[in-house]
Amino acid sequence: MKLLWLAVFCYVYSELVVAAPTDWELLQAEMTEGVEDRQALFNEFFNDEAPQLHPHGWPDADSRFMFMAQGSSLLVDRHNRVSSEWQDRHDHAHNQWNDLVIEGKPKGNWRYFVNVNATADDVILDEGFVTTYLGYGVQLKVGQFFSGFGRLNSQHTHDRDFVDAPLVYKRLFGEGTALQEKGVQLSFLPSKTWMLGVEQLSATNRDQFNDDRAKPALSSVFSRWGEHWGNGLHSLLGASVAQGQVMGGISQQSAQWSGIDLTIKQWLNDDDYWQVQGEWLRRDISGDAIVDFEASQGYYLMGLYRWHPQWRAGIRYEGTQSDFQGVANMSRQSLLLEHDPNGWLRTRLQLGEETQSTGLTGFYALLGWQASLHWLP
Repeated sequence: MKLLWLAVFCYVYSELVVAAPTDWELLQAEMTEGVEDRQALFNEFFNDEAPQLHPHGWPDADSRFMFMAQGSSLLVDRHNRVSSEWQDRHDHAHNQWNDLVIEGKPKGNWRYFVNVNATADDVILDEGFVTTYLGYGVQLKVGQFFSGFGRLNSQHTHDRDFVDAPLVYKRLFGEGTALQEKGVQLSFLPSKTWMLGVEQLSATNRDQFNDDRAKPALSSVFSRWGEHWGNGLHSLLGASVAQGQVMGGISQQSAQWSGIDLTIKQWLNDDDYWQVQGEWLRRDISGDAIVDFEASQGYYLMGLYRWHPQWRAGIRYEGTQSDFQGVANMSRQSLLLEHDPNGWLRTRLQLGEETQSTGLTGFYALLGWQASLHWLP
């Protein structure tokens, strides 16, 4: 019987799997072109970009403009105890924001990217940087940007697969759930889809470190290796290390962040696919731990399946663990159902259950949506 099931599986698999799309060759060409943001190229290939309306006629032939409106609403938030503790520790606020993006490549010699984030209360510069090619496979990036540290870190919120960020990203990087700083990045390509990068960042944004006194100079090293294994199967392997100084009381302490990640994506017929992605991150502190900046680690593992141009589903398991007794360890399971009703709108329904080491357990439901307009020359 087992042999029969194996034969059936092999037959179905051979019928579904098709040759890899030519996008892989396009990725290799863009990686070596020089001025394209290499981290963004990996993200665009391995992640499912939301549908966008594409009007033409943008007046500048060397640039393009994008407007994105997005939001999330908390539909249900229930806990198993009659108290306010769940709401105090578990927060999924209603969010609505807009992104305005302008990017361009003047004469193809360099590239600029500006992303302005606008909410009802504030307008801030999310990213603003330029990239240029220095020769011999070396690229320079200067400005304010999301660090190459980690797999999800360089993705904007609207580009991530689930409505909310994994627990470990919020634990290590605060409310912004990403390492986002001003600085300089140098990247090198040993091969067409193998990227090595080093960064020197200001690390003065307090939201990234949960403490007004945390103002270290931060250095990071990261690597991304993408591979095509044939028959539509692709992988992306990454490793990251960052080192900086944090202030605790009247003394400085050394902090180190480290992480590894793996993404496997299998293209099927008609642009359908399945994908598995996981990441493990850790923060270590030399000396005694300090409040809100303790040694901590966590992981997430998620699977995604697109079986129709308008439908996708996913599941995610995750957890965090702290070396500081005053901080609760947490685990969470989430289910995602996504529907793209037309060429410019994406909607998501996410259900999650979170358990804390204090014994507190709760259930929540999130609704997310995104509308995108991408104006091309």
